[in-house]
Amino acid sequence: MHFRFLLIILLVNCQLLFSQNITGSWYGNISLQGTEIPLVFHIKQTGDSLSSVMDSPSQGAENIPVAHTFFEQNELSLQLPQIMANYKGKLLGDSIDGIFTQGGLKFLLVLKQAENKSSHKRPQEPKPPYNYHAEEVIIQNHTDSVTLAGTLTTPRNKKNFPVVILISGSGTTNRDGEMMGHKPFLVIADNFARKGIGVLRLDDRGAGNSTLGRNWQSITSENFAGDISEAVNFLHNKGFQNIGLAGHSEGGIIAPMVVAKNKHVKFMILMAAPAADMLEVLKTQNARIAAASGLSDSLVQNAIAMNTLLNHTILYGGNSREARDKYFEALRQKLNFSMPDQEKSFLKDEIEKMGGSAWYRYFIAYKPKARLEQITIPVLAINGSKDMQVDAQQNLPVIEAALKKAGNKNFKVIELPGLNHLFQTAGTGLHTEYSTIEETFSPAALDIMSSWILSLPKRK
Repeated sequence: MHFRFLLIILLVNCQLLFSQNITGSWYGNISLQGTEIPLVFHIKQTGDSLSSVMDSPSQGAENIPVAHTFFEQNELSLQLPQIMANYKGKLLGDSIDGIFTQGGLKFLLVLKQAENKSSHKRPQEPKPPYNYHAEEVIIQNHTDSVTLAGTLTTPRNKKNFPVVILISGSGTTNRDGEMMGHKPFLVIADNFARKGIGVLRLDDRGAGNSTLGRNWQSITSENFAGDISEAVNFLHNKGFQNIGLAGHSEGGIIAPMVVAKNKHVKFMILMAAPAADMLEVLKTQNARIAAASGLSDSLVQNAIAMNTLLNHTILYGGNSREARDKYFEALRQKLNFSMPDQEKSFLKDEIEKMGGSAWYRYFIAYKPKARLEQITIPVLAINGSKDMQVDAQQNLPVIEAALKKAGNKNFKVIELPGLNHLFQTAGTGLHTEYSTIEETFSPAALDIMSSWILSLPKRK
């Protein structure tokens, strides 16, 4: 799920000065529970002022605003209100020695202008020779004027084999599902094709060779479901009969939407799919990440309160800013949560920004359980025990109960020990580990999915 949901919002203030010998890109690492997290600050001079942004490459975050950049007498101070962080350091020769503070935690951070070029191994990424076919495909969604580009991998010398369409989660990714230096959809496609399972993977709208389509500002998960439904029709028209869906995270919300509208789908895999009401999923996500990051109990409670204020005001606050501000204050008082005026102002601005997204409003209002209660085709639901973004204990029981209510006679619900949201074997499960773990996708999870698919009866 998108990086935005992992941030805790706070407001701080500082002053702004400038100096000539501090500009450029500065690289360093902080250490969190044994994991090295690279940070990059890009500092530039405009006239007599300094400005900067921060990148967190391992978290897939770029251009995080630095609200105030202050440098005087070789001392640097940076303030980052959107991630409740600041950095204070002293320029000593060719490095800046300082402390990075976030959420009450302090980390030693030494910055240098020479980037650490070390890269992580990705042993699961496929290498030739390939014993399967790979075909570039183009699919049209005429309803939204979208052109989707992708790759169809199919096993050689086999007939009537199953084909799976991979559905990505929140955020825009290419057909390989590329994020945090990993290509999980490429790894899945290679693994499945070698076992006799076809895979169709697509560039998301606006990624790779896929287009955005019309009215892209107003699209929601339902529009993405339309894209996948057209992909199902594409495979059906090519003569495939055993067509399935495998949706990860938000993709696990989209898959049941497609099943409800397209009878050509014969089976479905839910990978870390939300099933509880989305407001509760996001609340739990926020709390677990804050706690696992080492925040104090009081700061964890602050994070939960901010999450509640943000999402409930967007969803229930009304159609005008005046109404939303009034709702915000009433809810804040009900939560007994005090905030400085600057922090209130910033959070209210975030509400206006995020509330302006049709996708986000739809997403937080969505109740996945209702769709799952209509699914009668075979279903496999898997979730890692260390998933900090979609909690297994919160969501897997809801999936099981919903499928039972649907009268579904062929489903499996499995919690996989030690795996994170990306189905990597993890330490803490935090998103900060994703890029540092060499494993792209657990071989055990791959085996569970492929074995389950191949166990299903074939349709002729």
